Amino acid sequence: MIQQNVAIVNPEKVGHTVTLIVEIALNDVHFRMTDEAKKIFLSIPQIQQCYQVTGDADFILIITLQTMAQYTELNRQLFETNPNIKGVKTFVSISQVKTGQELLL
Repeated sequence: MIQQNVAIVNPEKVGHTVTLIVEIALNDVHFRMTDEAKKIFLSIPQIQQCYQVTGDADFILIITLQTMAQYTELNRQLFETNPNIKGVKTFVSISQVKTGQELLL
């Protein structure tokens, strides 16, 4: 039932003051292409969470970084060079009201 034990680090104390919520829309959503996108997202340590979703977006990413300049570089590497990315919509968090993984049992 317990998947793992983790330490919760305060992002600001380690310099990660930028939190981004990023919507990704793919051109091709067949299994092979979505699996390829998942592999890419899993390989990027700055992506804290990744959700495959329904609706206008295909994935929602939660990314934490030290600077917006880092996001500009990550954006170029991940999204601008990937021909299967149809669209990227980025939201910058101005405050974290509630975060966590706790489950009510």
